[in-house]
Amino acid sequence: MPDLPALRPLYLLALRVFRRLPAPVRRALVRAGTPGFTVGAVCLLERDGRLLMLRQPHRNGWSLPGGLLDRGESAADAVVREVREELGLTIEVGRPVTVVVDS
Repeated sequence: MPDLPALRPLYLLALRVFRRLPAPVRRALVRAGTPGFTVGAVCLLERDGRLLMLRQPHRNGWSLPGGLLDRGESAADAVVREVREELGLTIEVGRPVTVVVDS
């Protein structure tokens, strides 16, 4: 395991160099070093034992209401927004059932 206090001067030097780089280069370095992924949320809308499914023009078959999260948006807020956009309904989100990470 590396000696972390001994690496501190190197770390501080790297920060000083990074800060002097042009902003577009800094952004490119940060983007290259961070994961890129897409996050979405779907929901089950049930009432009186019946499940609501959507048939959308851009997909084959049936789907659940939902969509992609905006930056900084929670899954619950995204579901509320998507259901309002897709169906014109105002819903209250219950507890999440599952989270799936597909890499």
